[in-house]
Amino acid sequence: RQMCIRDRCYSFFFFKQKTAYEMLRSLVGSEMCIRDSFYVTKADIRHQISSPILPTIAFIIVGYVIADLFMTVYSMSVDTVLQCFLVDEEAHDGRATNAPGDLKNILEDNQKS
Repeated sequence: RQMCIRDRCYSFFFFKQKTAYEMLRSLVGSEMCIRDSFYVTKADIRHQISSPILPTIAFIIVGYVIADLFMTVYSMSVDTVLQCFLVDEEAHDGRATNAPGDLKNILEDNQKS
């Protein structure tokens, strides 16, 4: 039951983090493309980017992939810690003896409310 609750609570958090990382990466990338066009000399005019839209779309796609990979690793580590806590709690008749105090306090506060 606690794993289902955690999945529902963190799914919005993970989506928000992925979106924030993706938007930051695309804004920085598009700004780099726009600023680069101001420093092009007449001899380099054929290498100039005419529109930053396509590179920005590429930055968005790459940013999403990277953010998804980071958040997948983070999600897996959170799941592992919570599963270890639940196994510890189950093995010791409802009392987690090997869990850190902060984790115990957080989960006890959530169970009371």
